[in-house]
Amino acid sequence: MNMDSISAWHGTVGGFNHFKAERIGSGEGMATFGAGLYFAEARAVAEFYRDKLSHEHRRNGYMGPVWYSVDGNPVEKGHPDYTPAKLAWMAKEYRSDIDDEAGGIEAWLESQSGSLYMAGAFYWSKWDAIEARFYELLESSVEYLQGYNGSLYRVSIAGGEDKLLDWDKPLSAQSVYVQAALSALEPAIGPVPFLKDWTGRQLYQCLAKIGGNDVYDGPSSQASTSTYLLENGIHGIRYLDGVSRDDNSPDGTRNYVVFDDSLITIEERIH
Repeated sequence: MNMDSISAWHGTVGGFNHFKAERIGSGEGMATFGAGLYFAEARAVAEFYRDKLSHEHRRNGYMGPVWYSVDGNPVEKGHPDYTPAKLAWMAKEYRSDIDDEAGGIEAWLESQSGSLYMAGAFYWSKWDAIEARFYELLESSVEYLQGYNGSLYRVSIAGGEDKLLDWDKPLSAQSVYVQAALSALEPAIGPVPFLKDWTGRQLYQCLAKIGGNDVYDGPSSQASTSTYLLENGIHGIRYLDGVSRDDNSPDGTRNYVVFDDSLITIEERIH
């Protein structure tokens, strides 16, 4: 991993290929530590949120999407192996009925090709590839799965921790990079935060006018404050996670709030 990047984790109920800024605010919590995409330094923290969200979806009666596992690897809708895996699972699960009533695998598969033809030209045009892969997967372990089991993502965050505003530390204890970025903003935000040596939290909440604070005539929400700081070189926020706060440990593990989705690279997805 590049020394100028952060290795972090994200737990969620769903699955995706990219983190997107438009999803900010759609996850767990109320953006308590600012508007952005949330990540954890500690894997256990991300696992907690993955399991919590998945449990809540199941408890609320959402059965979740159907997906398959091929030799232990997840195959979700949209994956090239999804239809071959579905057919292979059906063939294995109902093999005796297929042999007795459908005239064997080949005849049954031909009947399934007719169903795909009715489903549209997209599937029919890919039938040869689907058929070939189907026979390969008959020799594999294929499982039918349904539900929100959640996903765990290991990511890298470009830029490093030096470009993050520390929520818990006073401005005088921020990184050299952040102090320089904030000093350049002093003509706009005034001297008070620096004279009183506010924490990162106090500065951010003042800018966002949380709690009716009208000291600064600028951004009026968390989203616009995050955008404002990003435009001035600050990539996000770092703050002590709940375990470290409970232990009153200033050197504990941290969570991250990232303002720019282009800084995030997915390194691994774990079901």
